[in-house]
Amino acid sequence: MKKRIAFLTGLLLILFIQGLNAQNKNDYFAGNWNLTVFETPYGDLNMVASLLRKDGILTGVVKMGQDGQDQTINIESIDEPEGFVIMYFVTQGYEVSIMLAAKDENNVVGSMLGMFNVTGVRDLKKK
Repeated sequence: MKKRIAFLTGLLLILFIQGLNAQNKNDYFAGNWNLTVFETPYGDLNMVASLLRKDGILTGVVKMGQDGQDQTINIESIDEPEGFVIMYFVTQGYEVSIMLAAKDENNVVGSMLGMFNVTGVRDLKKK
């Protein structure tokens, strides 16, 4: 009987700790990120990724300026391996992926298409 109680207590403790870790992971990338993609064939690109957690799933849009007009693109899917996110969307007929990893509390680093460096800063003004 004592072994069962100890086992159940340990199992509940593990589930509780995993729940806390999942909550911290879920909260980091949600929000607005000002991203810069460096040295593309079109020069450095600036964009805003607006990510929102809805029903436990991270979704969002990417906003890019093109010829003075803002373009809003829906993110088709987001993978969330431990410690980073990979966003997938289509623009100008091309499938694009952007991988972002946490650098510190309000900064991310990563790459677009595995070729171009990306940095990002959390936009604390937009909620």
